[in-house]
Amino acid sequence: MKRAVMAFLITLVFLNLLGCSSKKRLPEADQSEEKVKYTDALEVWDIVLEAYDEEDLFAICGGNQENAVMDAPGKFDISKTEELTNTLGLPESQFENIDDAASMMHLMNANTFTGAVYHLKDGADINTFSDE
Repeated sequence: MKRAVMAFLITLVFLNLLGCSSKKRLPEADQSEEKVKYTDALEVWDIVLEAYDEEDLFAICGGNQENAVMDAPGKFDISKTEELTNTLGLPESQFENIDDAASMMHLMNANTFTGAVYHLKDGADINTFSDE
């Protein structure tokens, strides 16, 4: 009897572990020579949010101070260079390499964080940009 109960419990745990791996995932990057190109930075945040189920979403806002968006990521005005540095952490040396930006701030009481997505201009070196 003990063996039967133990086998049942092990099977139950195994099935539960299989169920945990069924979460949505972000689309994987194409490994071929063709590069993925997004039209703008906000499109990337939209893809990130699509990976979450409705009940897993969290309180967010986006954009910059003058163009704030509640409950969604938002476009960030790249002409606001001081905000780019202070809010999104973009080094001044990289201002000329972007033509678009979007932000999303996770609002969780005193523990907030802000993420940024930048759209690089054609010809900008992605490795130099990410190193800076």
